Amino acid sequence: MGDYVIMIKTILKYITALWLMFFVGMWSSGSVLAKQQDVRIISMNDNEIILELTLPQFEMETVQGPDGMYQKVLLRGWAKTSRVGYPELPLNAVLLQVPEEGAIDVRVLEGVHETIQDCRIYPVPRLGLSDRGEPTTEFVKDADAYNASGFFPKESATIGARSVLRGMSTARLEIYPFQWNAMTKELRYYKKIRIIVQFENPSTQSTINNQQSTIKNAAFEKLKQGAIINYKKGPQDANPQLSIVNRQSSIVNIQSSPPSTSLRMEVLEDGIYRLTYEDLIGAGLPTGIDAGTLQLFNLGNEAAIKEVSAGSYFSPGDYVEFHAQAVDNQYTGTNVYWLYWGQGTGKRMGETDGNVTGGGTRPGTFANTIHAEENHTWWEGMPGAPDEDYWFWERFNAPKSADYAFDIPSPDTAAEATVKVCFRGRSTAMPHPNHHTLIYLNGTSIGDALWDGNNEFVQEITVPPGVLLDGTNTLTVDCPGDTGAIVDIVYFNWIEVEYARYFEAVDDELKFTVTGDGRLEIEIQDLGGPGIRLFDITDPNEVKEVVNISIEPNGPAYKAIFEDQVVGAKTYYLLTDGRIRQPESPALWSSANLESPANGADWIVITARDFLASVEPLRLLRENQGLRVKVVSIEDIYNEFNYGLIDPKAVKGFLQCAYENWEQPAPTYVFLIGDANADFRDYWGSGKQNIVPPHLCHTDLGVTPEDNWYVCMDGPDDVLPDMFIGRIPASSAEMAAVGINKIIGFENSTWLALEKKVLLAADNNEMTFEDLNEDLVPYLPSEFGVDKVYLRLYPNVEDATQDIISSIDQGMMVTNYVGHGSVTNWTGEYMFDSGDVPALTNPDRLSFVIAMTCLNGYFSQPFHYCLAEEFVAAEGKGAIGAFAPSGLGYVWEHEVLDPELFSILFDQGNSILGPLTTEAKISAYAQGVTEDTVKTFTLFGDPATYCVQKDDPLVVELVSFTAEGLKDHVLLEWETASEINNAGFYLWRSETEDAEYNRITDCPIPAEGGLTQGAKYSYEDFAVVPGLTYYYKLENIDYDGVSAFHGPVSVTMGNEDIGLIYPKDGALVPVYSPPTFEWESADLVRFKLAFSRSPDFTGKVIMLPRGCKRHGRWITGESYTPNRRKWRKIERLGRRGGTVYWRVYGEDEAGKGFVSKTFQLNIEKIEQSDSINQQSTIQNLAMANPKATGMQELPIYIDLYLESYGNIRYSR
Repeated sequence: MGDYVIMIKTILKYITALWLMFFVGMWSSGSVLAKQQDVRIISMNDNEIILELTLPQFEMETVQGPDGMYQKVLLRGWAKTSRVGYPELPLNAVLLQVPEEGAIDVRVLEGVHETIQDCRIYPVPRLGLSDRGEPTTEFVKDADAYNASGFFPKESATIGARSVLRGMSTARLEIYPFQWNAMTKELRYYKKIRIIVQFENPSTQSTINNQQSTIKNAAFEKLKQGAIINYKKGPQDANPQLSIVNRQSSIVNIQSSPPSTSLRMEVLEDGIYRLTYEDLIGAGLPTGIDAGTLQLFNLGNEAAIKEVSAGSYFSPGDYVEFHAQAVDNQYTGTNVYWLYWGQGTGKRMGETDGNVTGGGTRPGTFANTIHAEENHTWWEGMPGAPDEDYWFWERFNAPKSADYAFDIPSPDTAAEATVKVCFRGRSTAMPHPNHHTLIYLNGTSIGDALWDGNNEFVQEITVPPGVLLDGTNTLTVDCPGDTGAIVDIVYFNWIEVEYARYFEAVDDELKFTVTGDGRLEIEIQDLGGPGIRLFDITDPNEVKEVVNISIEPNGPAYKAIFEDQVVGAKTYYLLTDGRIRQPESPALWSSANLESPANGADWIVITARDFLASVEPLRLLRENQGLRVKVVSIEDIYNEFNYGLIDPKAVKGFLQCAYENWEQPAPTYVFLIGDANADFRDYWGSGKQNIVPPHLCHTDLGVTPEDNWYVCMDGPDDVLPDMFIGRIPASSAEMAAVGINKIIGFENSTWLALEKKVLLAADNNEMTFEDLNEDLVPYLPSEFGVDKVYLRLYPNVEDATQDIISSIDQGMMVTNYVGHGSVTNWTGEYMFDSGDVPALTNPDRLSFVIAMTCLNGYFSQPFHYCLAEEFVAAEGKGAIGAFAPSGLGYVWEHEVLDPELFSILFDQGNSILGPLTTEAKISAYAQGVTEDTVKTFTLFGDPATYCVQKDDPLVVELVSFTAEGLKDHVLLEWETASEINNAGFYLWRSETEDAEYNRITDCPIPAEGGLTQGAKYSYEDFAVVPGLTYYYKLENIDYDGVSAFHGPVSVTMGNEDIGLIYPKDGALVPVYSPPTFEWESADLVRFKLAFSRSPDFTGKVIMLPRGCKRHGRWITGESYTPNRRKWRKIERLGRRGGTVYWRVYGEDEAGKGFVSKTFQLNIEKIEQSDSINQQSTIQNLAMANPKATGMQELPIYIDLYLESYGNIRYSR
C-alpha cells in the first residue's frame, strides 16, 4: 500500500461530518485540478491507439452517512461515476475519432495498482426536487452493488457508443483508475495505466462516407481539434447533405410539402364539417375552381369529401362536406385539415343504402366506452416520462379520499358494466405491496386492491347491475394508507366505464359501433328534428353516407331507422342538420418551400410569424456581416414538417432537412426567438404561449427542456450537436424587438470597459464553490480585474445582493456564479434572483452570465421566466447572453465545464456565444461529464453574437498557419474561423527568425471570411533555394489600415526526390528501441542523416553513419537503423526523452547535393517514479525491436534499471 498522510478538519454539510483527508504522497503537492493532459497518446496508426493515463495527486475524505462512515475519493477536475446508488469514484475520459463502422476493442496493456484497505466508498447520490421546487440530494445505496464480491467498476477501461460530431464518428473512452471491492473494502488505484484501442476497420473511415465534396466549417473544425484527442484533419469535412451509411434519422413521417397554395383549417372536435363557396372565397381562394379537383388531406392522407355543386366549377351556393376527427396528444388538441385544388381528381364519399327491409336483426344496445380524464398535476420525475403520460388528475398522499363526478348517457342499468381506474404509484417504501386503493361507485364498494411500486396500475372492476346510473355518477377513490409503509403516494389518472348503451342521441348526435355477421336494423331515438344525416365512418378516409334511412316522429322528438350489412364491426355517426360544424380559422396558406435544396443559410432564426418584422433589423445586420440568413416562422415549420400540428419534432425535422439537403455549407447557427412552455396544453392556465416549443427529455430531474436535441442530426441517441443553438424569450412582437435591439446595440456599441473585469459569485454551503471560482482566475489575462461576492463573507445577504448589482452596473465582461440555485434564484438565501434584475443599470455594459448551478436555465416553466431568461430579456440592462442548465447537475460536472469555458474564452479568444458554449460542453463531455450536462446547459442569446466587446475592431480568429517545402517552392496555407472588418492579408519572409522580414506580396490577398464563417487561403513562394530555412509571418489588415501579425512559421527547403517513409513526421518512438529510418528518392545515390536539438540545426549536430560531424561515409541504400550506441547519442539530444529534428542529405551521380525537409521525432521519456510493472516492462523492452527474439539478446543492468528508466544500459 502506498504511503499517505492523515489530516483532520471539520466541515458542515447537510449532515455534520468528520473529514479525514488522505494525501497520496507519491507526487509533488499543488493544485489537484486535473485536465485532459493526464491522458496522453503513446502511439497511433490507422488501426490502433495506445494511450497512457498518469494518476495525479488525489485526496480522500471520510463523511458520515445515515448508516455509518464512508470515504470519498477527491480529484477535482475529474469526472466521476454517475450511476445512482453505486460507488462514486473518479474517472477520466477522452473523446476518440473512430471508424464509422466495425468493432472497437479496448484492452489494458500494462499497469500496476496499489491498495488502500478498509475503505467504504460513498454511493452516488440521487438528485431531485423538493415539493417547493428546490434541488435536493438523496442518499441512495444499491443493495446489489454493495453486496457484490468483485471490483467496481469491473473493467479499467470501456468505450462508449458512437456519436457523430458534424460528420465525424467519435466514441468516448472512459478510464477507471480507481476500483473498489465492497466485500473486502479494498480500494485499488493505478498510478499509471496503459491502454490500447483497436479498430476492426481502419480509422481513415472515421469521417462519414459521402458522395460529393462539401465546404469545411472552420468553427466546428476548431472545436473537433480541441475536443478529440486523436483528431486527424481530413481533406474536408463530412458532407451532411447526402445519404449516410447507418445514419438513423431522428425524425419519421416527415410529410412532403403541400401544394404551393392551399386552405388550412383547424378542427377541435369530431363531426361533420361544411365549407361553402362563400367560405372559400372569403378565405382568399380564387374563383373558377374546377370542383372535381377539390381534395381534402389530413396527416398526409386524402379523405373523401361530399361535393355539392351545380356545375363543373365551384360556384355560389355550392359546398363541400367532410367528416373530421380531433386529436388529443401531449402537444395539442387541434387537428389540421388541408383543402387543395387544381392538383388532380379528388376523392369523393360513397353511399350506402340504409333502406329498411324488415329483414335485419335489431340489437337493443351497443357497447360503449366513456373515458374521463383531467390533467391538473404532473410528476416530472416519473420513470418513462415524457414518452409516457405524466399528467394526472390528482395526487394522493394517503390517507386521502376524493369524489369524481362523470356522466353516463343511456345505460342499460340492468346489465353489468366494467370500471377501470388508472393509477401511477410514486412511493416505493417497504413493506410490499405498499399501495392500497379502494373504489366506490355511487356509494357502493366495488374495488379493493393492494399493489406495489412506481408502476402504472389499472384497477379493473366488474360492476353488478343496478349500480351504474343514467346521468351523473360519482366515483370515490380512497387511499387509506394502511399498508404499513412510512409513506403511500399514488397519482390518480383516469376513469373508463364500459357499458351497454341504448341507441339514444345526446344533443342531436350519436357515434356508435356495432358488431355482427349479417344484416342489422338499428333504431336511434331522441333526435330533435327531421333533418337527420347518417355516415359510415369505419374508415375515416373512406367515409360513406348512409342514404334512404327512415325518419319518423317519436313523440316530441324523432327517430331514425336504417339497415346495413355488418360483418365484423362498423362505426357510424348520426346527427341532425343543426349539428353540422364549420372548421376553425380557415386561411389561405402559401408554402415557404423550406424543403427546397435551393435554400442555403449559415444563420437560421425560428420565431412566430407575428415576430418576423421585429427580427428584420438583426437579419439585415447578419447579412451585411457576410452570413447567408434565413428567418423562418414556426407556423411554416409546423405546416411543412408536421401537417400543421404542433410538435417539437417538426422543428427537428426542419433543421434536419436544412442540415442535410440545403445548399452547402450546412447551417452553423440556429437562433430561437419566443417563449416556451412545458405545459403544452396549458392545463394550469398560465397563459404562457408556446411560441418556439421546448423538446422535453428525461434527466435526473425528470422531464427537462433542452434545445440541444434540435441540433443533433445523427439519430435519436446522438448527443453531440452539429449546429450552434441559442434562444431568447419573447411573448410578443414588441418583446422580440426589445431583444433584437439589445443585440444590435451591443454589437454596435463603442463602449469599452476602462478596466476589464469579471465577477465571481459563490454560495456559502461548500468551500468547493469558492474553490472553483478561484481556479478560474489563472485563465484571466493579466489586465483583468476580479470582483468577488462570496456569500460566506457577508453577514447580511442583502449586502451581497447589492454588491452583485453594483459590480454588474460597473461593467463585468463575465459574471460567473457557482453554488446552489433554482429556477429564479442563486443560493437558498436568494443572494440574487429574478426580482433583482430590474435594479440593474448597465445599459452599455452588458455581461455574459455563466450559472454553474441547477435550474437557472429551466426555460419552459409555465409561470415564470428562469433567471437566465430574465438576464437576457431585461431591456437595456442585464446580459447579452447567459449559459445555464435547465436541469440538475453534480458539482464535479461544473468543475470540469466552467474551466473549459474560461479556457476557450480567455486562452483561445473564442468569444462567439455559440462556438464558445458548445465547445465547452463537448470538451467537458470528452472528459467524462454526463450526457445530461450536454443536453441541459442552454445558451440564452444569439449564438452568432460575441459575448465580449473588442478593444480592437480588427479581429481575425486564425485556425492554422502552415508552411510546406515542396520541390521548387514553399506552399503557405492558412485558415480562419472568423473575420471582422478584415480587408486582406500580406505575407512576410526572412531567412532567420529574429531578423528583418521582407514583404513578399505586393498587394493584399483579399479577405473571404466573415463574422461567423472563416475561409481557407494559400500562397506559393517560388523565390526559394534548396537547403535554406525560411521564416514567414502573416499580416492581416483592416479597412482602416490597422494590422496584426501571426507567426512566424518556418520551413527548410528540401527536394521532393527525398521523401519520408518512416517514422512519420512527429512520430513518438520509445527511448529503448531505435527505429529504422526510411526514405525514398528517384535520382540520388548516397545519403547521410543529420540530427539536431533545434529545428534550424544550430548547436550540436550528429551526422550518421559516421557519428558527430564526420562526413567521410555515406549510406547507399534508402534506410538506416542506428545501433544502440549511436541511438544513445541521438537520444541524449532530446535529454533522454523529448524532441529531436532530423534531415536526409543526398547527392546524385554528379555530386550535386540536396537536403530533405526537416522532420520531427518525439522520443518517449520515462518518468523517474514510473509505476508501470517493471518486470513486464523489461519483457516489453526485449520485444520492442523487431529483431530481438528473447531476453538473452538484450542484456540489461537490472540494478541501474530499477533505479531509473533513464539509466538503462544496453550491451554492445
